[in-house]
Amino acid sequence: MAGEPKPRALRLGCASVAVKDLVDRSSGRDQRYFKRLGGNDATCIIRHGLPSGRRDVFHNKERSR
Repeated sequence: MAGEPKPRALRLGCASVAVKDLVDRSSGRDQRYFKRLGGNDATCIIRHGLPSGRRDVFHNKERSR
């Protein structure tokens, strides 16, 4: 994962959310995980399956107002 470009946006269905900060990431044998803070100030964790390329959001927390 070192040397990989930082994602600039995440597409979820029809919406695209800018990535403000990549908070954390980890990888396993068949998948990678990314925790990101979006331009909408929501934090979400994305699972990226390898080699399928499928991405799933399995945690999405909006900022408290």
